[in-house]
Amino acid sequence: MPGFSVEDARKRVEIFIRNIQPYVRLLPRNNPDLLEHILDTYEQEELQRLNDELQEKKRLLEERLAELNIRLQELEDLKNRLERERKQLAEYCDSMEVHVLQLEHQLSEAMEEADRLQLTQSTQPPSSSPSDTSSDSSSNSSDEDDETLGGEDCGMGRQDISD
Repeated sequence: MPGFSVEDARKRVEIFIRNIQPYVRLLPRNNPDLLEHILDTYEQEELQRLNDELQEKKRLLEERLAELNIRLQELEDLKNRLERERKQLAEYCDSMEVHVLQLEHQLSEAMEEADRLQLTQSTQPPSSSPSDTSSDSSSNSSDEDDETLGGEDCGMGRQDISD
């Protein structure tokens, strides 16, 4: 981990010892335990500071891990939802393929029926059907009506035209 190693701690202690050596000379020589006590205290404080740094980094990493776990859960939920939607779309696609096949079959049958009807109509001899004669007779009768209207009904007889 950056910022912490045993080697770093040793270097800091050595720097501390070098820095306090001038002051150690001022300590009474008849109390060697005092220097040992000062060094132990410094070492404990340095270890506590490093431990606090580690605890803070651990806390930050745990927070980040919790955030990542939440994000992971969101992504898993999204993946599951997308998988469900994919399955639904696949089922819909399959049902549409079946429907298209049915429609193609119906279209094929309708086209075959239309071809059969066309063949039966083209193979029949042209004959006058009742509807054809009625339209011909109606057009003939309308011509006759025109002659009738043009002549006698209007008061203009054939005699008048020939004169």
